[in-house]
Parts: sequence; structure tokens; C-alpha cells
Amino acid sequence: MGFLQRVSTVASPPLMQAMSSAEYAQAFWNGGDLPSHWPTVTGEVGEATALALSYVYCAVSIQADDFGTAACQMFRDLGDDRKERVKFSDPGIGLLAYKLRYKPNIWQTAKSFWSTLIWQLQLRHACYAEIVYRPGVNGFVDQIIPRHPDRVRQEVLPDGSLRFKLTEPGGSSRYITQDEMFVVRNLSCDGLNAVSRLGYGSRALASALALQEFTLNYFKKGATAALLASYKADLGEEEEKQLHGSISRYLSGVENAGGLMLVPADIDVKTLGVEPQKAELTGLKNLSGRDIARLWKMPPSWLGIQDSQSYASQIQDAQNYVNRVQKPLAREFEDTIFNELILSQQCYAKFNLDYLLRGNTLERMQAYETAIRARVMRPSEARVLEDWSPDPALDKLSESDNQPGKSGAVPQQSPSQPSNRAMLRGMLAVHDNAVRCLRRERAAVEKLAKKHAADVEGWQSGLKDFYADHAGFVAQTMRLPIDQARDYAAQHGAQFEAHGMRLIDGENGDHWERFEAGELSALAMDSERMAA
Repeated sequence: MGFLQRVSTVASPPLMQAMSSAEYAQAFWNGGDLPSHWPTVTGEVGEATALALSYVYCAVSIQADDFGTAACQMFRDLGDDRKERVKFSDPGIGLLAYKLRYKPNIWQTAKSFWSTLIWQLQLRHACYAEIVYRPGVNGFVDQIIPRHPDRVRQEVLPDGSLRFKLTEPGGSSRYITQDEMFVVRNLSCDGLNAVSRLGYGSRALASALALQEFTLNYFKKGATAALLASYKADLGEEEEKQLHGSISRYLSGVENAGGLMLVPADIDVKTLGVEPQKAELTGLKNLSGRDIARLWKMPPSWLGIQDSQSYASQIQDAQNYVNRVQKPLAREFEDTIFNELILSQQCYAKFNLDYLLRGNTLERMQAYETAIRARVMRPSEARVLEDWSPDPALDKLSESDNQPGKSGAVPQQSPSQPSNRAMLRGMLAVHDNAVRCLRRERAAVEKLAKKHAADVEGWQSGLKDFYADHAGFVAQTMRLPIDQARDYAAQHGAQFEAHGMRLIDGENGDHWERFEAGELSALAMDSERMAA
């Protein structure tokens, strides 16, 4: 069977009854019975089968990881285009802001939660999460728990409202109202009955799967498709069988490709098949990859498709990716959060996607400097974006540095007064030294934790010995008075003694390092200003 025949006859799930687009639309508006997914000629490719394609897995995982890493922040609208960030300590809304930012339910982090919903949305018709309210407290969200789309069935009630039938893992079912379900749908004709990308792209995915299966068989059965062995001598049936087995044994399988085969001189072996390059398997796989990239709106170069983009165009790809993929997703989730979770009309949620377009350190600092000089940003706002603590003293310095109404002229500085660029370099050097101190501290604490895993007294004694020595290192590296360094070290030692390795496990470790680096940098700069 030829390759084109294999593509057209790829094995697929049972075919769904064909329905034209006109019939489909008519059923929507007239209330007829609808299939759960858009019908296709080849049948729909399932989630597990689609993920067997590396292009699909790569596209979905990139989008899920990127969206999960974006911080969900809550703001309060103050009117006149003014806003303020909701504090976690604010009554009511503050706790919801904390859950959306860090811990939506008792077992998931925010990154895991949002990534799970994006996985569902990219592979199914919608994503679902049950809203669990705290008993006895009206409107108080206790948890937001993801629910697998296969276990959720949407129903429209006579009054137009929705309810959802949720099937539990044990097989029992229960109904929940639309106020108890957080749902984001893919595109649909009526806004309710959405269709997944797997439904729309069944043919493209089936072709890619057929090509993948063909390629697997091609290399599994041999580096060449077929051979012709001719001989002049008369061979019996058993001798022919032995010759065929000998050639097949030495040429079958990728592990034997390029090996050495010995045959008698009167036997001539010729190739009848084609080489992979001549068969253009790479080109065909690239075509399948481009189809998948279009389905998930991904830049082809991000999926490893050859000859797709140059480095310069990849920079433009990153901007297009954020604008055409992540921003629409963020807007859909922000609107759903506002409609389903927030009671106050003055509050709203925003996903921070700036990190996806974040440049290197020098580019960021130059952009901050330009914004501060143009009086668009305060130094403290720039420090917050870098996960450093705000510094009111720098804000006051900025206010007096470039007064408005002077044609944008920058005041001349005396030779003894450092330039802004020199101050910036100094801030970066201080921050780098703070990171050095914290990484030394983290490595030492992790080593002590392994050494004294079952010895509490040894753990406490090891911490005291280390931080007594570490205080001197901090004082020397950060140019701090030894008393301040000892207080700083004692505080960290007490934290690890009380909370253990939870402070730096997993994602907490990166957050701890960024936060503490900002705190230590601020302590060093404050000490330097006091000394001056």
C-alpha cells in the first residue's frame, strides 16, 4: 500500500454521522440534537492520540506553562483611570486575591491550577473548575477545583440558566449550578456548544499521525525500503531461505544501518527502495508541523520546524505570540473571574504577561531609566517589577532630579556627585553581591538538611555554626557593619529552624531568593546612605 493510500485510510475512531454546516447551524437555532463535537470525515482524534504527536505536545505545553507562570493580580478601580492593587490583608477580596495568585485549592499552586485549565481548553471544548464556597458564609470562595471536561455535562434549564452534571470518579453524579462552576469555552456558534481544536483539526492531525506511523515503520523495518538479491547458482528452497534471513538480519533495524554485510561473490544485492532524504520525509513532517502550528496559533520555529524563521523574526514571533495567543486567553479568563468570582464591581483581575516580552538586564534597566526620566514611572515602581523592595528615598531623589517645565533639560551634576548611570551600575553590583550571599546560604542549608535529615539537634546546631560564619561573609561582601550582618544571619537561621526546608522547596526557592535579594540589597544601600 502506498504512502498516500495510508494517509487516506488511516485508522480512526468510529465515524460520526456527517452533517453539513447549514444543517449544523439550523440545529443550533431550532433546538435540534447536536453532536458533542464537530463531525469530520475521518473521525475525531482523541486527546491521548493527539499528544503522541510531539508538535501538539510542544504547542500545548508552551501555552500552558507560559499562562500558568503569569501572575494573576487583583486591582481596585478608584475612578478617573486610577487604580490600586488589592492587598492580601484586605477583608473579603484580599483572600480571593491571595487564592488566585498563590493557592486556589488545598493541593495545587496557582501555576499548576492555571496550567491545568489551559491544558483542558487547548485539548477539549472547554475547561471547568468547581467553585466551592465556605459553609455558612455567603459568597466566600473557599476553593476552586479543576474538573475534567469528560466528567462534566452542561444542561440548559427552562429559564435559560445553566446547570452542570458532574460525575465523580466513583461513578456517582450530582448537579451544580452555574454559580458554582468556573467555565471558559472555546469558540462556538452560539456561545454555549463549543468545539475543540481536535474536532476542527481532525484531518490535519490524522494525516500527521499517519505520517508518524509511516516514518516509524520505515525506520523500524530497515534503513532502505526493499532490496533485490540476484544470483547465478542454483539454490534450493532451504538455501534461499537462509540467504533471505541473512540479508534481512543484517539490514533490518536502525541499529544495523551503516553496518557491514558479507555475501558470496556470485550474489548481487541492489537497492530498490529510496533513501529518507529522497523520500522527503523531513519535508512532509514539516508540512504536518505547520498545520498543527496553525491550529494552535504557534510560531512554527517554536515547534522545531526546520527552515521556518530566522533569529530576528523569532523576536517578532514572541510579540505576535503574546498578542495573538496569550492576551486573548488572559482576557477570557479575566472576564470569567470578574463574572464568576468577584462580587464587587470595583475590583478586577489582570494576568501580568510582561515577563514574556522581558529583555535582558541591561535593556530593562535602560527602559526603566527612560521611563523615570520621562516621569512615567517612579524608581520604586521599577524596583517592584524587579522583585525588589520599594525605596521612598529614591523616589524623592527622582522628584528633585528632573523638574518639569525645564524643556526636559537634565540638571548638571557636580564632579563629586555620581551620575545616574553610575548609580545604576552600583545598584546592580549590590544586587549581584546579594544573590551571591543567598546562593551560598541556600547551598549550605540544603547540605545541612541532607546531613541531619533525622537529627533535629544536629540540624539546629549546624544552622547556628553556619550562620555564625555566614555573618562575616555577608558583612564583607555587602559592606555591612558586623552587628547588622549578625542580626540578618540570626534572623535567617531562626526562620529555617522554625520552618525547615519549606522556605526554599520547589518554586518557593526562586521566590525566596528574589525577595531576600531585594531585602539584602536595600539593607546594604540604606547602610551606605547612613554612613554617608
